[in-house]
Amino acid sequence: MQKNGLEDVWTSVTALDDLSNSVIDLIASGDFEKAQEVCRKLRQQYPDQVDGIWRLAMVHEARGERTEAAKLYREAADFMRLHEGFDEESIAEIIESARRMEAS
Repeated sequence: MQKNGLEDVWTSVTALDDLSNSVIDLIASGDFEKAQEVCRKLRQQYPDQVDGIWRLAMVHEARGERTEAAKLYREAADFMRLHEGFDEESIAEIIESARRMEAS
């Protein structure tokens, strides 16, 4: 029974990674609408993970929507501060992304 539990966790992690990584691919191909849809799906299916917020910030950045991107990067950093498993270096990188967006 424990093996099934571990398999379920692994399947969930793999699905999260696949969905999250697909946003990057969609951004690279210029399909921002689909990327935004996937971000909504990420936020609905994995509300306890930062990926949906972080990837949505990336979509807005790619669209040139710097104010919204900065807001979402800061939201992602706040999320990371409130949840275990994120180191200060990762949080600092997200904050730096927000600052880049605010600089222009």
